[in-house]
Amino acid sequence: MAPVFIRQPGEGSSVTSLSSPAQEADKISVCVHAPGGVMAPEDWSIVSEVARRYGDGDVHLVGHSCLEIHGIASGSEEDVEATFRQTELIREHLVLAAPLFEPARSLAHRLSLRLESTGQGLVAPDVVFGVLPANPEFSRGMDTDAVDVAVVLDCSGPQPTARVLVDDRETGTAVDDESALDLAVEAARSLQPAGRALTTTIGADRPIGWIAEHHSPGTVTLGAGVHRGILAAEHAELLGVVGLPTSVTPHGDVLIHDLPEADADVILRVLAPRGFIFDANSDLL
Repeated sequence: MAPVFIRQPGEGSSVTSLSSPAQEADKISVCVHAPGGVMAPEDWSIVSEVARRYGDGDVHLVGHSCLEIHGIASGSEEDVEATFRQTELIREHLVLAAPLFEPARSLAHRLSLRLESTGQGLVAPDVVFGVLPANPEFSRGMDTDAVDVAVVLDCSGPQPTARVLVDDRETGTAVDDESALDLAVEAARSLQPAGRALTTTIGADRPIGWIAEHHSPGTVTLGAGVHRGILAAEHAELLGVVGLPTSVTPHGDVLIHDLPEADADVILRVLAPRGFIFDANSDLL
């Protein structure tokens, strides 16, 4: 598994940042990436542990489905990295996914593991991959302009297919997940990353609030932003305690997926007073 990215004193963030300042003297930051945005409950627990034990007590959601922890004393790098190796949070290859499309999140997570096992030395570490749906109705919260290699899933027919594109140019089509992963890795060989920045999504484009579209009746996803992308460690840990499927979007919002409406109402009432913002038009975002 790739090491976490370590930002030295005085350096700016390596990813598009919502909040990252320059580091204090003798302090570092670490940045980890949630492949496809997918966060297991134990991932939140470990991130919050690192923030409390080694950092300044906050988790920074900095874009590209990455999380940073600031204020770590120089010399703690090995301990922090050893802690993060208990997770699948990686940094070397960024793999984004359309956050409201479960097949995209799942395939993106698998693509990240494939890159770690077979892509070392073959794919430039800063190439950005993206897995997105062919149907734009499911693309809310995804920024295709930030992607170097795109895997476009079409699940509308009896046989799902995946097209792999580089700069909007199709390089191949796959009829199963394994072939799609192979095509994506092959397309990225010798590709120089373009360093594309995330665009800003505002208002209805951000998957924030009570999201019922494209869900089974009585089921919703809750989407929340946090002020300046800063989440207190104890509030990050709450997401682990909830024990439900969650993800971090490419723009640093948090989604809790596929909840019964009654459960969603309870969770919203618990999280809203703790800094989670469920209004996409809030001035605090």
